[in-house]
Amino acid sequence: MAESRPSPRHGSDVARRRTRGPVPTLTCAACGTDLEILRRPIRRLSWTRYWWRGVSSLFSQPLRHCTSCGSLYDASGTLVATGATETDAELKTRRFQNDMIGMRDGFGAVVLGSGMTVAWTLLGPVAYEPVITVVAGTVGALALGPCGYFLVKVRQTKRELKKWRKARRQGATGP
Repeated sequence: MAESRPSPRHGSDVARRRTRGPVPTLTCAACGTDLEILRRPIRRLSWTRYWWRGVSSLFSQPLRHCTSCGSLYDASGTLVATGATETDAELKTRRFQNDMIGMRDGFGAVVLGSGMTVAWTLLGPVAYEPVITVVAGTVGALALGPCGYFLVKVRQTKRELKKWRKARRQGATGP
């Protein structure tokens, strides 16, 4: 019986042919950390003056960036810009801020809904039990606490994000 060989599209020898040896790790000239490939370059470089580099990297070799200082490098490792991309700390803070905005808006909707329910039960065409009005008012009042808490958290993360961006633009690695 003849041995079946794996197709040339699958197998480890194909991967070896593509890389032709170990991939060199490039380090940042500013802070010395390892560079990573810039994922979603159009989204990460939009509203910067390097957006065209992001578009062109989709059709050529990918861009690299430093996750701690935000420096942007081309595929060969030459520096394109310092502080052009968001750092990991900025991305984490922005994700946290978006989560807090969602929570604030969710509890705010509960407050508005209960306020509308109280107004409808008091001023509506049908007479409701007073217990319904009291319960709706209580739910709305209880939802004000978390809504205020998340409002404060959104403001804090906004200030922190401004500090991170200012530090990155000035060349520091943190606020």
